Amino acid sequence: MAQVLDVANWLLCNQESLVSKPMTNLRLNKLLYFAQVFSIMEYGKAMFHDDIEAWEFGPVVPVVYHAYKENGNRTIEPNFECENESLSVDDIAILQMINIVYSKTGTSKLVDTTHLDNSPWHKAFHEGSKIIKNDDIEEFYRPYYQEHKDRWRKKLLEKMIPAKSYRNSDGKLIIQRESF
Repeated sequence: MAQVLDVANWLLCNQESLVSKPMTNLRLNKLLYFAQVFSIMEYGKAMFHDDIEAWEFGPVVPVVYHAYKENGNRTIEPNFECENESLSVDDIAILQMINIVYSKTGTSKLVDTTHLDNSPWHKAFHEGSKIIKNDDIEEFYRPYYQEHKDRWRKKLLEKMIPAKSYRNSDGKLIIQRESF
């Protein structure tokens, strides 16, 4: 299972190529939520262990929020080497799909989407449980995911980004994106 900060770092490192909206802390947390949703829908399991909490502006992974809170509502620029060795091929496929599906969706629309009546966020927030349960995610999103997954997979295959990889001096796998 992936570490949530590695998942967040992948989204930050790949924002130039795939995401056309600024990557703020708010947006990053919404995309992490949808990565968890897609992983549960596609593979029947969570992508990362960390709890997703129901905060006022939607789902938030606290460790990620606190890692980037100094940015406020400004764009987060990656200031680290973009490594993907802890992410599986399945994780990366889900993250690429997330970027493709939500690349043109504004952050406020992502917030609105998570706030739908009876959504997992709505349920946790209004019942005071704070933690968004994976079972609630599965139950709520299953019909929508089933309806759209084939179209999303097709888009993913059409827009996959070619990459070159190499190992750095520490033996870590580095994946470089090619511009297109």
